[in-house]
Amino acid sequence: MIGACHRADPLIKAAERLLDLASEHRSAHIKMGLEDDFDEELEELVEDLEKNIKDPHIRKNDTPLQMNEVAEIMANIKQWLVDFRTLAVIELSLDAPALRRACSPAPEINDSYPRDLLEELGLRLKAASDLRARLEDIGLTERVVAEGKRLYGQLQTAIGKSDLQTENLNRKLVSHYMKKARLHSILKRLVRSGQFAFRKKPEIREEYHLAELETPKAITAHTRLTPS
Repeated sequence: MIGACHRADPLIKAAERLLDLASEHRSAHIKMGLEDDFDEELEELVEDLEKNIKDPHIRKNDTPLQMNEVAEIMANIKQWLVDFRTLAVIELSLDAPALRRACSPAPEINDSYPRDLLEELGLRLKAASDLRARLEDIGLTERVVAEGKRLYGQLQTAIGKSDLQTENLNRKLVSHYMKKARLHSILKRLVRSGQFAFRKKPEIREEYHLAELETPKAITAHTRLTPS
């Protein structure tokens, strides 16, 4: 599922940038628990994906048709969750039970598997509906809650009721999806490793991100939470 969600091109672009960055901090990442050959594995995965994507069939099916917009939808959902959480922290700091309902860990932790993110959004939408009267004045309007519900419906439709069945796919395509999933996993771990290792050096820490996977459409299309 994860490998089918993300397109190869942005994954490759992110990997190439992070490879250059991580090579300067190799010892720090190994101390954080990354394998001694993490950079070699990254290079091999990038080479394999670059080769795969030259195949017209794989290029055409880099993401299944119904999942073509999943990466963008997930990026929008993560931003919605972050915004809702921020409003809750501002207004509900003295109400721990309400704050726990609104504070999602998904944007930073549970953000890889679409079904996990969908479940997380469902929980926060229920909280948003219940807490809207208390947060409306600082930006949680009916329109914003409706936007969250729309994103929920979009992701639910895109991923369907069950995951892709590999036995119904071309073997080369299955291998391609698995390599993308592995690359995505390593990149997420590398970014978190860098962010923690250089937490006292913000100028370096800020370079560890996956902005390539947060597409312009995901940023511009989202209805930001703004006070009315």
